[in-house]
Amino acid sequence: MRVQKIKIKNFGVYHGINEITLPLDEGKNICLIDGNNGYGKTTFYRALWYCLYGIRHKYKERLDFMNRYALSQGDLRTSVEVHFTYRGKHYQMTRSLIATRENIERVNDVEESVTLLEDGVPVVNIENRINEILPRDASQFFFFDGEDIAKYASLENTEATKEAIEMVLGIPAIRNAIQDLYTIEKGLHKEIKKETKDNKDQQRLMEQEEEISSKIESCKSKLEEAKKEKEKLSSLKMNLQQRLEEHEVFRPIFEEKENLERRKKELEERLKLMKREEKEIFERMPYLIVKPIIEKLEKGYREKLLREKNIQERAILYKAMLKE
Repeated sequence: MRVQKIKIKNFGVYHGINEITLPLDEGKNICLIDGNNGYGKTTFYRALWYCLYGIRHKYKERLDFMNRYALSQGDLRTSVEVHFTYRGKHYQMTRSLIATRENIERVNDVEESVTLLEDGVPVVNIENRINEILPRDASQFFFFDGEDIAKYASLENTEATKEAIEMVLGIPAIRNAIQDLYTIEKGLHKEIKKETKDNKDQQRLMEQEEEISSKIESCKSKLEEAKKEKEKLSSLKMNLQQRLEEHEVFRPIFEEKENLERRKKELEERLKLMKREEKEIFERMPYLIVKPIIEKLEKGYREKLLREKNIQERAILYKAMLKE
């Protein structure tokens, strides 16, 4: 997701129409907004978050968002419009507040409307689509107020936050696909044991094996994309790690990293055990039939090991980035 432009009208301290265009340099994916106190940095952040997700806590916030001077001049409309791209598609989201009178005192004095266009086509289920692009629980790691940086240092790694980050990276779909492939492979093993002497059944199993190989290649392609994203963040990770080492409050992060390294060694030992089991399987089953399938199991386990390591490192990285 890359935010291109934000148009703010009569929101908080922003009176009238204020349009902010963000840089679109493909080589840089972090945008910092700086300014003196009272110049609208926090209001800008709230406007962006409000446009995407709506009211944060209480509906009374709607009254606070509307510019009082604009209301006194008879302009009863407050709106935030965000333009962004995601996976090659352009999105335009607009959330508006319309006062029914100048002197607003109650929540019922304000009405809200929201629209989302995907390449110019209206989206019906707006909330679901936005959460598919950037889940609400993960937004704090992509948009945050620098004045509240201490809050991010004390965030707990809740299960909801972890799931939201994985959803942004597309991990659940890949994980489910791999699990389905393991299930299919397990079923093929059972069929091979029963029907190895039947040439026709053997041919059918070979066709199914080719289909599984195709699906595995597709999963590998998706994992490669995740790997490229990790490489883009590697330089940022090194810089953050050097700065984090200077602060005692981040010691638990490095302890967690050491635990992950120990986990990696344990998984490598399990891989060695699988190799020994593979040797035993070769001694029991026809070599030509079993070897390709066992090799795929080993390859799949290696990919699982690499994927789990990547996921864990990425979760730590995002957590560290947002604490910074």
